[in-house]
Amino acid sequence: MPPAQPRRASPGIAGPTAYGFRTVWIARAGQADEDHDLPAAAILPDLKALLRV
Repeated sequence: MPPAQPRRASPGIAGPTAYGFRTVWIARAGQADEDHDLPAAAILPDLKALLRV
């Protein structure tokens, strides 16, 4: 059995973060950002909160 792979975020947040963009995770369903190696700059509950960033 191969070793377990580390859990990775969706490429939608990890890729731009790795490239240097400042990313924001919109946790509309209350889910947490899945990537701990390349976290988003901000985690917000909805798009309205984006106006305050």
